[in-house]
Amino acid sequence: MDKMLSTKEQRRLARDAKATRAEERRRRARRNRQVTLVGVLILAVVIVGWAVYASTRPKPGVGYPNQGAEHITRGAPHPPYNSNPPTSGWHDPSPAPWGFYPNEIPDEILVHNLEHGGIWISYREANDQEVADKLFELSKRFPRKVIITLRRKNDSRIAVAAWTRLLKLDRYDERAIINFIKAYRNRGPERVPD
Repeated sequence: MDKMLSTKEQRRLARDAKATRAEERRRRARRNRQVTLVGVLILAVVIVGWAVYASTRPKPGVGYPNQGAEHITRGAPHPPYNSNPPTSGWHDPSPAPWGFYPNEIPDEILVHNLEHGGIWISYREANDQEVADKLFELSKRFPRKVIITLRRKNDSRIAVAAWTRLLKLDRYDERAIINFIKAYRNRGPERVPD
């Protein structure tokens, strides 16, 4: 037959049970802190790893020194640009509307588009219908912050320009063009809405 516990024993058992519950809460709190710390460390490693990867992966195109962003009056003389087509420098105070143009637009106007974070795609030959058709179709996918023009002074079949960056192509390479757009669109020195 079970023996009845004395009041003293009951208090001791209650204290022991309370101490056991308190110890279990401390263990749980310690475990939660450890899990949180491990989670924070993993997140920090991922962030640092991504930053290192992003800073060391090759960027599309070639970089050119920034020639500034001075506004000039239309037709005013200025020093030569350091790239063909230009990627920064002296430009007209008014940019061109985004879109596809089968004709040439002065470099000085288009440099202003680059300053606003735009991408300028130009093709060299007016009779290169294959490239013109593909670029026209591409312009439908990127109606903002992309301008496409003919430019006979190009030294490559296609040139893709952003502020201080240039990609030259001798054949239409949609993946390379889109990668360039994604890398540099909205990255000009002036943040201007679409």
